[in-house]
Amino acid sequence: MGPPGAGKSTISEKISTSVPYIKSTNDVVSGSISNIILSSLPKNIRSYLPYSVGKKLSMLTGLESWSIESFKLNNPGLYQSIGTNLNKYVSDPSERSSTINGYLSLSSKYSLCHYAPTEDDYVIFDGGFSHRSESIFCTPHGSTDIDIQDVENYLSKVPDIDVVIHLDIDKDTCFRRMTSRTDGFPPLFDGLSGSEIKSHIEKMKNHYSHVSDILHENGVCVLTIQTENESNELVQEMKNSSKNIEALSKNRT
Repeated sequence: MGPPGAGKSTISEKISTSVPYIKSTNDVVSGSISNIILSSLPKNIRSYLPYSVGKKLSMLTGLESWSIESFKLNNPGLYQSIGTNLNKYVSDPSERSSTINGYLSLSSKYSLCHYAPTEDDYVIFDGGFSHRSESIFCTPHGSTDIDIQDVENYLSKVPDIDVVIHLDIDKDTCFRRMTSRTDGFPPLFDGLSGSEIKSHIEKMKNHYSHVSDILHENGVCVLTIQTENESNELVQEMKNSSKNIEALSKNRT
């Protein structure tokens, strides 16, 4: 978790391509969809369906809707918390709708990961439920008076987490990285000046620090990364940890 430009996609790709026992979300979801929908076919065919094809198949067959309902059933109270807090902190209806759609997509992926062809691997999410909390409690145009108990209640409803990687990168680095992207700044910064964007990045950093503290108090292993060198060191340590992520986490906490 971390603000835009912190390097979430970069470190996710590094880990999923360098560490044999950690898979990207899209790869695992693609294998899961193939496993479920094409169960009558040989496994070597099922496991190589592209994610885009599997995604379309899941929509056409109703698997995506089923996976969302399955997630809601297994995580009672989360969507009630999301709805209550969106109504409290986010005034724009279109922004609330966009946030809900993001949660539905994430819920579907999370649920489908449980049907992966390989059961022993870890799955890395490029922005999971802890990260997504910013779309409720830390929007540029939302309420600035946040009750920390609402954040604690929300985090108590999210699925169990093995490890959270907290990218606590300075706001100037985040801003510089976004300016160099081909697609520019994310839509949440529309209408904001450069100084306003940097100010909001700092606000997001503070939010994630609070989230990190709450998760740590709840017994979740949180790995905080502040520089690119630390990011590379973490990837190397994961490669050498032989699937013992929990021990690695405790050593770095």
